[in-house]
Amino acid sequence: FEQLTSVKQKDKTRFVRIETGKVDLSFSVEITKELHTLCKCVDNDKERPVMSCVFIDYKKGYLIASNGKHLKACKANVFNVEGETETSVLINPKDLKLLSGICSVSVSDGKVTISDEAGRAYSVECSGLKYPNWVAIVPKVSKNNYIKINEVKEVLSFLKKKEGTFYMYAERGRIVTIDFIDSESGASSEIEVFTENEIPFAFSVMLDSKSFQTVAQKWNGGIFIDANYKPIVLTD
Repeated sequence: FEQLTSVKQKDKTRFVRIETGKVDLSFSVEITKELHTLCKCVDNDKERPVMSCVFIDYKKGYLIASNGKHLKACKANVFNVEGETETSVLINPKDLKLLSGICSVSVSDGKVTISDEAGRAYSVECSGLKYPNWVAIVPKVSKNNYIKINEVKEVLSFLKKKEGTFYMYAERGRIVTIDFIDSESGASSEIEVFTENEIPFAFSVMLDSKSFQTVAQKWNGGIFIDANYKPIVLTD
């Protein structure tokens, strides 16, 4: 492997595959600061270990994290894909935080290894772990079910440091009500915000405030609503 010292990081994955002949899948992915935000979205339930990891969907070019209440998907630069595997490509969020730049990923007999240009390398045994089909739970979006809230900062400020559930509901028109219920006292408080466009249909959805804050860090106020009482997609 002395030859690797003169090979660019983005080409190392392919080189290792050719040399060893044992790798089922190899590819490169660029780890950015935005992808680090996924580390806050994973679950800590020991009974669902697969949800405590970040999933690399190399086929669609996304990194995914979810705790069962919310899901965050970040577009990623995935390239130099060689081979294929049924193994879910997972990475420990603690390891993901330490990685940056162009990273090489390889999968062999259920073991996922990822390394960056600084020489840091981490492995996860993924045999027997199957990440859920995240695409299936994301609502279909179209311009017909899109609304955009104007007072984004007001919404985030209202929910800041709050723990509990809140309802987001509206009738036809341009007013959305945010109704928060405190998890300890049961007390409720609400604000009304206006939308940039006409709300296509009445809706009411229940969300977790902490989860909402996690996925809405770069929220621009855009929301796709699948249907009344069904999941929503926040757009950045």
